[in-house]
Amino acid sequence: MLLLSFAFVPDLYAASEVGQEGLSGAELAQILGFGLGVLSLALILFVLVFHRRNLFSQTARWLHLLSLCVIPVFILFLGNLVAYEGSKKMAFCGSCHPVMGPYVDDLFDPTSSSLAAIHSQNRFIQKNKCYSCHVGYGINGNMEAKIDGLKHMGRFLYRFYTGTFQEPIKLIRPYSNSNCLRCHAGAKRFEGNSVHVAIMGSLKTNKASCLFCHAEAHFEPAANLRE
Repeated sequence: MLLLSFAFVPDLYAASEVGQEGLSGAELAQILGFGLGVLSLALILFVLVFHRRNLFSQTARWLHLLSLCVIPVFILFLGNLVAYEGSKKMAFCGSCHPVMGPYVDDLFDPTSSSLAAIHSQNRFIQKNKCYSCHVGYGINGNMEAKIDGLKHMGRFLYRFYTGTFQEPIKLIRPYSNSNCLRCHAGAKRFEGNSVHVAIMGSLKTNKASCLFCHAEAHFEPAANLRE
């Protein structure tokens, strides 16, 4: 059963990322997780009511194992999926107010000419606008990104409360062109540009940056926002 769960969870990730009519992978995981939680509680109550005189019988022990050990493992996997999917949303990224507030505001600023604003306001990216450009797709990318996110949160909290935090914030590593090429590579307009064709090798190896020629990704806040 545990092996089946490992095979099942990636399928939920795929369903949630591709986008399908009806329930998304995260919504399905929420329903299944809730159902399993109810089942686990029902089994615990069943043992307490019908096996209260012999809580250590063979049947009771198996039900204890199922309700307290096996089912929670599945709930854990499903809960992780829901958390990962929720953290892709722009509202989650913008929740670190006031640090991220200016970056989210820039997406909707009609006077902004940053790449983020252009992509957002022209609906080139229609959902998960922060995640689409900042995190690699797939379960491995998600895991790596969330681990980095936890480290970032720890560093931010420490520096914020010790007064050593500086703004504007900086990327923890150079931005990879692969995030841009994931959407633009193969597009007629992109491939028809002679400059893109000439430096494609350098773009793929990050020897040249898309930002060498194009506008700023975001307009950086000019002052420390905590002042």
